[in-house]
Formats: sequence, structure tokens, C-alpha cells
Amino acid sequence: MKITSIRITAIKDSETRLKAIANVTFDEVFAVCGIKILQSEIGYFLAMPSKQLKDGRFADIAHPINQEGRAVFEKLLFWGYEYVLQSECASIDMNLNDPKCTDLYTQEPANFSVSVIY
Repeated sequence: MKITSIRITAIKDSETRLKAIANVTFDEVFAVCGIKILQSEIGYFLAMPSKQLKDGRFADIAHPINQEGRAVFEKLLFWGYEYVLQSECASIDMNLNDPKCTDLYTQEPANFSVSVIY
């Protein structure tokens, strides 16, 4: 399994910790939408898509199973968000352009081409 595309859309409201929303596609057949890039006092972190339970708590709908998988998500999504900031655009598409990249754990930002959407 590998990530084949990522879309990152910046949230321009500086009053909130929410900085961007990301959608990730795996093997061109399965998508996880609504991954949030948030900012805290110590830096950025990811919040996976979740739903609110009847008792008010939130439960993740989709999430990485291990720390290595989370590290790949963080590396690619934070790199993409920095690209959005540096390009001063609102949204980008990152598409896998390296056919030699065969699994999630070997993916790097250099494996992707980036297109500015707007």
C-alpha cells in the first residue's frame, strides 16, 4: 500500500488552531478525507477524522496503526502544508510520480509532484 495523492487546503482564519485540511488517497482506490493539520504551542500535529459520541467524546474514524505509519503521514502532510505557506496559495495536489516507490514506509516528499490548485 502506498499514498498515491494528497490534497491540502489551507484554512486562512488565523484566529483558530486549524491550519489546513488534507485528503489522502491510497493506491488510487481508497481515500481518507478530513485529516486536520493543527498548530499547538510546540508545533504542528495531525488530528485524524473523527465523530462525536453521545457522551461528547470524539473517536477516530481512521488512523495510523503504528508510529512508523504516523511518521510518514506527518512528514508528507507537514511538508505539503509548508509548501502551501511558501507558495502563498490556498490548495495543492501532491501526486505520486515515482513508480519505484512501492510502499508507504519508503515514501518521501521528493516522490511527489506538486500542482497548485488555487
